[in-house]
Amino acid sequence: MSALPLIAPRPPDRSRAARPPARWQRLDGAVAVAAALLLAAGCGTALWQRQWPLLLTMLGVSVLLGVLAVRSRRQARRWQQDLQRAHAATDALAEQQQRAAAVHSEDAQIHRALDVSRTAMMIADNDHVIRYVNRSVVALLRNQQASLREAFPDFDVDTLVGSSIHRFHVNPDRIRGILNTLQQVHHGRVRIGPVHFAQVVTPVFDEHGQRLGFAVEWHDRTAELQLETAVADIVAAAAKGDLDRRLPSAEGTASFLDGLTGGINQLLQSVGGTVGEVRRVLAALARGDLDQRMHGQFDGAFAAMQRDANATAEQLTAMVTRIQQCTGAITQAAGEIASGNSDLSERTERQAAHLEETAASMEELTSTVRQNAEHARQASALAHGAQDVAGRGSAVVGQVVTTMEAIQIASRRIGDITGVIDGIAFQT
Repeated sequence: MSALPLIAPRPPDRSRAARPPARWQRLDGAVAVAAALLLAAGCGTALWQRQWPLLLTMLGVSVLLGVLAVRSRRQARRWQQDLQRAHAATDALAEQQQRAAAVHSEDAQIHRALDVSRTAMMIADNDHVIRYVNRSVVALLRNQQASLREAFPDFDVDTLVGSSIHRFHVNPDRIRGILNTLQQVHHGRVRIGPVHFAQVVTPVFDEHGQRLGFAVEWHDRTAELQLETAVADIVAAAAKGDLDRRLPSAEGTASFLDGLTGGINQLLQSVGGTVGEVRRVLAALARGDLDQRMHGQFDGAFAAMQRDANATAEQLTAMVTRIQQCTGAITQAAGEIASGNSDLSERTERQAAHLEETAASMEELTSTVRQNAEHARQASALAHGAQDVAGRGSAVVGQVVTTMEAIQIASRRIGDITGVIDGIAFQT
């Protein structure tokens, strides 16, 4: 709390109260001098004229004046004491007024500080009667007055001071029991219809430990709890893949709530935008469009996701290109194989014709061999049948030799035919 200058009355000069006023001292001196002069003149006259009665009178007057002087000094001392007491009382009153002014000034400063405080404050006495409300609590309750009247139809924020603090509770007896035994700070929550309040109740004690009352801080948590519910719904939806929902604006609430709302919406926007780009690229790949890429400015993990997605698309494009190239090569090779098969078919047909010719030749050879065998059997019969025809046998042997040579020639032809068949089988 800032200290404001206080204007206090100037304290009286205590040294003045400790001595008689100067005019009294001068009066006492003048009276003493005048009395002394009169007495001296009277006594001198009486002695000179030998008027003894006058001398006695002068002496009596001197005694009387002495007595009066003594009494005057006593009275002056009493007046001085009374004056000192009066000055002391005046000083005490001035100090009391100064302290009261200081207390009043401090109270005024505290009152002004509480009035402009952004914390909603309410002060109640030990009987639970509201004695003070600052502007913040009035504004807070006035803002929720319509909702509060749903539970308390006679609620009026302008009549708070002087009313019971229990008017905000459905069960006042329970709250009264808590406050009557409260020795330390108490945190509580109050729900009135759709409105949620948080309260911090602090008991106030004097220097003797006697409770004087309570200071109550009010916090409107309605918007905060609504935001908590909305955030829970948004998070649940996001966990299920719904990234299109957003939190409503929190303007007019606490700055941290507004910042939290904006931050969550920005997070959803960033994640949703990144996922949307990934979905777009994947959908294009599914349609066979390999030219689509993730575009935009991304940071952190989203930038890594962008690089990976684009790299995947590039790799897939390169793979498809290589597959297309391989397919072309396979097609060309298949064409060459088809051409080779056509040539092979032609060669096979020619070889088949050669085989037919070879088969015919082998049939001829078989017939020749059969004939030769028959001839040999006949020759053997003739050789064994008659030796008389030995001479003729020599000629027959010559024929046999000739026949064997023919057989040898036929065998060579069979070997050639067998080689041709092996070549055809190897080509097939």
